[in-house]
Amino acid sequence: MMNLSNEIKNIEKNLDQLLKIENDSSCGNVRDIEEYEDYYENYNKKYYLEFYYKGIYHYYLARVLLNNYIYGAGLFFCQQSIELMLKSFLIFKKISSKKLQTHDLIKLLNISKENINKQNINELFLNSEYTRIIAKKFNPFNEWGRYPIAKKGPKGKAFGFGSYEIKYLDYFIYKMRQIIKTDFSPSEIIFSIRQGSKLNDFFIKDNINCNI
Repeated sequence: MMNLSNEIKNIEKNLDQLLKIENDSSCGNVRDIEEYEDYYENYNKKYYLEFYYKGIYHYYLARVLLNNYIYGAGLFFCQQSIELMLKSFLIFKKISSKKLQTHDLIKLLNISKENINKQNINELFLNSEYTRIIAKKFNPFNEWGRYPIAKKGPKGKAFGFGSYEIKYLDYFIYKMRQIIKTDFSPSEIIFSIRQGSKLNDFFIKDNINCNI
């Protein structure tokens, strides 16, 4: 059984050490915020797959949280996953990053619709009613899941979320995987990071994207 008093003292001892090295740049444990000058250059150059992989990771977090009935953070990660996937598509299409400075899924989807290749049957998914209703479903949760008092969120504040509804996100990810081609399935991407994690079971559960 944990000795609470000793555990608190150990944490405070480590915090004291952290304070001592706070301004030691060689340690790198405590950093100030820096605005990266190469942000826009990198955003437009090569990062569509980085956005895709981060979207898959947020998808993992969404499934794990929602399958454990943690709805606030889970719905936030649903929204984030869709946002990152749409931005991945738009970066691949070489859309200026300045047009993508929004978290609004409807706005991002509308920009995506303007840039689909109508000869590509997979990209036509982005112009479907299914995509529109999925984006609308998860759009309110960018801010709502992060703060105790949100400026924006689901209209009327009250809403319902059934356990089946995670499958709407499963379906969106499944379709986006056909648009943004990679050599790895979502389970391969995640399990390379989280080998042996017990949380993986909550990601796999009834998941159409887990094919290994």
